[in-house]
Amino acid sequence: MLVSGLAGSLIAGAGNSRALAAGAALGLIHALALLGAQFALGHAPNHLLMFGGWGVLTLVGAFGARIGRFAWPPLADIPDPSAPKKEKVVKVKAPPQPIAWARVFGGAALSIGCTVWAGPIRDYIIGTSGGKFVVDSRIQSQFVTWGISALAMMVGGVFAGASTQSGLKHGFLVGFLSCLGIFVIHSQLVHESLPAEKFFAALFGFPETDEPTPMRLGLFLLTNALLLGVFGGFFGASLLPRIAGGPSRLDRGSI
Repeated sequence: MLVSGLAGSLIAGAGNSRALAAGAALGLIHALALLGAQFALGHAPNHLLMFGGWGVLTLVGAFGARIGRFAWPPLADIPDPSAPKKEKVVKVKAPPQPIAWARVFGGAALSIGCTVWAGPIRDYIIGTSGGKFVVDSRIQSQFVTWGISALAMMVGGVFAGASTQSGLKHGFLVGFLSCLGIFVIHSQLVHESLPAEKFFAALFGFPETDEPTPMRLGLFLLTNALLLGVFGGFFGASLLPRIAGGPSRLDRGSI
C-alpha cells in the first residue's frame, strides 16, 4: 500500500509546480478509494487504515511528490540561461492578508466537538455498523477515538485555510482555539480524561488516570490539536489556493 502510494506520488510530482499539494491529495484519495473498495466488497476495513491510514498515506504522498519534483523539476524551476539579466527590482511588502474568522471559528467548533464527543461518535459508528465494525480491546477503542479527533482537527484546519493566502495562520488559529476550548471543557466542566488523551498516554507510557492532568492534557493538545491544525491549514491553502476575485461569502467576517 505504501509502495504503491509512493510510486503514484512520484509520477504526480514529476514536472509539477504544485507537487506537494498534488501528492498529499493523491495519498488522501488513495486511502479513501481503499476504504470504499472494501466497503463495496462487503468487508470491514482494517481499523488502522480506517482511522490512521489516511494520515500516513497523505504524508507519504506529499513526500513522494516532493522527491518527484526534485528529480524531474518543472520548467518554472529551471533558469533560462539565454534570458537577459533582469534589473534589480525593489519588492514592495504586500499588505497583511485578512483573517476569515467565520471559517476559523467553524473549523475550531468542528475540532472541539469531535474531540469532546469522540466517545459517543465511536459508539454510534459501532452501533450502526451492523456488527461489521467492532473493537477488540481497550487500546483499540482509545485509538478509534484518537483517529476521530485527529481527522476532525485536520479537516477543521483545511476548512479554515482553503482559498486563502495564509493557510498556516488560519490553521494555527484553529488549533489554538481548539486547544483553549478543549482544555476548558475537560478541566472545568467534564472533569475526566479524553479517550483520545488516554491513547496518547498509553502510546508514550504515561500513567493513565480518569481525572484530567493539566500537564498531560496540555501536551496532548499541543502535539495533536495545534500541529494538526497548522498542517490542515497549510494543506487547505496549498490544495485550494485563492487565485483571483474578492472575498467569498465565507469571508464576510474577515478583518
